Amino acid sequence: MKALLKNIRDTYQAKAARRLLTRMGGETKGDANTQPLLILMYHRVLPEQDERLAFEEPGMYVTPETLSMQLKTLQPLVRFVDLGQWVKARREGRVLEGGETGDNRLCCAITFDDGWLDNYEFAMPVLREHGATATIFLATGFIGTGRTFWPEQLNRLLKLAAALGPDSRAKIGLEEFIASTGVKPDSTRYANKEYAAEVIAASKQFTDAQIYRFLDESFEHLTQDSELTLEQGAEMLDWHQVKTMAPTFDVGAHTVNHLRLNEAADPAAVDAELDGCIDAIQSHLGAVPSLFCYPNGDVSKHAREAVEQRFAAAVTTGNGINQAGDSLFALKRIGLHEDASNTPESFLAKLYRGASASGA
Repeated sequence: MKALLKNIRDTYQAKAARRLLTRMGGETKGDANTQPLLILMYHRVLPEQDERLAFEEPGMYVTPETLSMQLKTLQPLVRFVDLGQWVKARREGRVLEGGETGDNRLCCAITFDDGWLDNYEFAMPVLREHGATATIFLATGFIGTGRTFWPEQLNRLLKLAAALGPDSRAKIGLEEFIASTGVKPDSTRYANKEYAAEVIAASKQFTDAQIYRFLDESFEHLTQDSELTLEQGAEMLDWHQVKTMAPTFDVGAHTVNHLRLNEAADPAAVDAELDGCIDAIQSHLGAVPSLFCYPNGDVSKHAREAVEQRFAAAVTTGNGINQAGDSLFALKRIGLHEDASNTPESFLAKLYRGASASGA
């Protein structure tokens, strides 16, 4: 019954989405100042059988087939545009170039966060197949390294701890950490993706430094006390791959260490994260990034001011379609993932709900 009701809802909302996107496209007068902008937010693109999915949250990926379906579904309804070009046209108050005369489709930009290797492996071929471009926001401290972000590390620790005995220091420390988040430790669910997502969400009450300190200690205990294999293949892009992704991908900034720029972040650390990211991109690619993405969508007053001093625009994780007059430093996006958008109807329904969140 629940699945039936969901299908009915998705079908109704998909029809509403087609009407909404068509209407919003028709409202344009041809320039970026009046043209609404839909921005799609992606992270990872992985095939269903890819072993990397074992350590990833359900809400962080789509399959290549789903990404292709989504772009194909949107093509009659939107005009895919480069986010940087749209921002430049808006700031200069001029007509956005590249569209055919009389093309009143809604502008749509595509973004990918973080700098995952699978964006090169699987997203790029799909984008090129559909003639679309995207902006990729790089956390430069992870590019060309074996490091991944703390949510992936914590997910991996949970999976590995499921095989440990009750006296393992790593398992004991993990249970103490989980309890401190307010989630009940339950070793029978450590390999469960939904449980991992719950623990990860609850962990965000701590600073990044606190979480990484716990993880470093836990993996050190794992190495000392168990025979579990801790090696993992490369998951992040390297700079050579980033270079070869042009012109399909434009590069934006996402800090050095994916630091959440909330009120708990030291202002000096915020400045260092922004400047270090800019310097790395300029050093490796020869260009200064004009676009920024707030990690986790967090932004303090100082961070907002610092971003405005350094970039032309910034994207958030807030839902909605961007309207004339909206701030260029709080651009809304609609996040997409496999579980909620793997059919044309569920995909369009997700867009409708995301657009409705901003009153579109």
